[in-house]
Amino acid sequence: MGNALLSKIYSELMQAGLSGEKLKYAHALIGRSIFIRYLEDRGVLTIDYILEIASQNPEWRHVSRR
Repeated sequence: MGNALLSKIYSELMQAGLSGEKLKYAHALIGRSIFIRYLEDRGVLTIDYILEIASQNPEWRHVSRR
């Protein structure tokens, strides 16, 4: 991810209300997003794996069918 994209994401999270005391949540969301992308790029996290995990959780099953 380039700095411009991270800045845009950060700005949008701030506008959505994740500022001040909630700033740590914005940082956590960005960090997790980068980590997920890292796993996807290396083939560790695949759509098949996500669907398999989702199928095991009744609350997630309806999401995996969309």
